[in-house]
Amino acid sequence: MPFILALLLGLFSGCGLRRSAPAPALLVAGGPVYGVPGADAVLVRGGVIEAVGRAAELARRAPEARRLDAAGGLVLPGFQDAHLHLLDGGLSLEELELGPAKTEAEAVELVRRWAAEHPGRGALRGRGWAYSIVPAPGYPSKEALDAVVSDRPVVLESFDGHAYWFNSAALARAGITSAGTVLEADGALVDKASGGRSLADKRRGVERGLAYLAERGVTSAAVMSADLAEFEILAALERAGRLPIRVFYCPPLEGDLAAYARLRARAGGPMLRFGWLKGFVDGVIESRTAAMLEPYAGSGERGSPALEGGRLAELVAAAQARGFSVALHAVGDAAVRSALDAFEAADREAPRPALRRKIEHIEVLDAADRPRFRALDVTASMQPLHADPGGPDPDSGVWARNLDPARRRASFAWRDLLDAGAVLAFGSDWPVVSADPLAGMAMAQTRRSRNGLPQGGWNAHQTIFADAALGAYTRAFAYAAGLQEKAGCLAAGCLADLVVLEPGVRLDQPASLWSGRVRTVVAAGKVLKGP
Repeated sequence: MPFILALLLGLFSGCGLRRSAPAPALLVAGGPVYGVPGADAVLVRGGVIEAVGRAAELARRAPEARRLDAAGGLVLPGFQDAHLHLLDGGLSLEELELGPAKTEAEAVELVRRWAAEHPGRGALRGRGWAYSIVPAPGYPSKEALDAVVSDRPVVLESFDGHAYWFNSAALARAGITSAGTVLEADGALVDKASGGRSLADKRRGVERGLAYLAERGVTSAAVMSADLAEFEILAALERAGRLPIRVFYCPPLEGDLAAYARLRARAGGPMLRFGWLKGFVDGVIESRTAAMLEPYAGSGERGSPALEGGRLAELVAAAQARGFSVALHAVGDAAVRSALDAFEAADREAPRPALRRKIEHIEVLDAADRPRFRALDVTASMQPLHADPGGPDPDSGVWARNLDPARRRASFAWRDLLDAGAVLAFGSDWPVVSADPLAGMAMAQTRRSRNGLPQGGWNAHQTIFADAALGAYTRAFAYAAGLQEKAGCLAAGCLADLVVLEPGVRLDQPASLWSGRVRTVVAAGKVLKGP
């Protein structure tokens, strides 16, 4: 039975989980090895790459090794996602997807159909609606949902996770009065409105999420989580030797540092590690909650920081004093500056942690702050598919209309950051967008959507070359995690995390990346997907 199918069917079938046997020697052969001229094979033993070279020579060296045929596909280091939401992503795979809806009416029709097809469920949950389904500056209404579902709560998360659309039943359960849309709602409020999720639901979500990531060649991920139950699920997998990919667990910055220290002591295994403490500096541009240096277009609003500068600096310094690293959500240019200021202030009070600090998203960046990433050793953690132009007129959407042309040109500034010497690490923010690294590398090179629009690319001066895009999905995250000599590489002594692309998929041919798939996935020397 393929590993991923087994994971889906029986990962938590009972409490008698058993640790799997050590993986045998493995020879991945028959395809060019990225970065090693002339090599067409990788020999793996004990979860580590033993050698890279010619297939015939390595086969003589390890005649007992299981052989995987690369069939001419390119062999790469395993992809590493610097920012995603595992539990939410896994649960989203079994919930209503509203991404296809272009209008409020279309979204409501999807809700009506889903409700009819799932009559036995309690609260109806879904995600993915875009702010553009109603004319700006409006938001979708509870009345529209009440017209199709009034007998149970409906809780619909926006595509970016920063707004929720409720019907009247959900609002009543949450004990709030609203027109139907709540901005920056916390998890407790959403759980109150929907009735929450059981531990079994969460286990199933983690199982499905891990399988989804492994299928796409993601062998390591920073998992942003506000739910300690997710950590316990991951820890159980780690103890049983059943955690398929490497996970860095990242709880909220505004938490109990003493409790985090206990979790960190339990997360020192090969597959589960304690990652970054994630803090929110601001919101998002679509709802004008991102903090900006200058007002939004046609408005006097500048957004509002989720954490004021002084409080933010205190939290970061306190974390660093306990040896924790911090990753800060900062979308607007004012928020990015506040995040950098907080790291700079913390360095005056406490030593830098082993894991490099990160700033997440960085949708708009002021030119004066570009060199500060290198100076402060802060990784720019960004998501290429967030810059999806969507079509021939990318400046017509809600996001773009909130910014003037100059700030649009400074958005998703991958090239500017690399030119300034910053370390650029890519991720997905899944389930906000797909966790497919191949799609992300295509976007990074073109600034064009899957259908090739706009033809010249959107702010194409920020595109980067194929090698840089791959590095952002491999070497950069390893650097941020303090594993730069062990992960994200294909050389003797590196961790045996690798993928093989389907034949014909080329890193420098974005069209092949959009349509291509991963053929083989190996993590810690174990085959997660293969012929």
